[in-house]
Amino acid sequence: MNNKYKIGDKVKKTKGYLFPGEVVSVFTNLKGQIRYVVECTAEGAEGCLHIYNEEQLELQQCSKNGIKKEGESCTLNNNCVYPKCLK
Repeated sequence: MNNKYKIGDKVKKTKGYLFPGEVVSVFTNLKGQIRYVVECTAEGAEGCLHIYNEEQLELQQCSKNGIKKEGESCTLNNNCVYPKCLK
């Protein structure tokens, strides 16, 4: 399976409702298409699971390196789409 994201990647949904989270599973459906199970990390919706395709996701951009690391605070401040940033 040649997937863009891996388990543990911090991602967010690209359009529509906000859904920040972490990839917790990667699988192919019966048609052979790659799907990602993302567990929400936003306050008030923690633990909610949604299934997405690659085009619906992007890596979380919350640090000067481009990807927020464990324990790192958000450097985008008011420009961050997640007020409390992902943990």
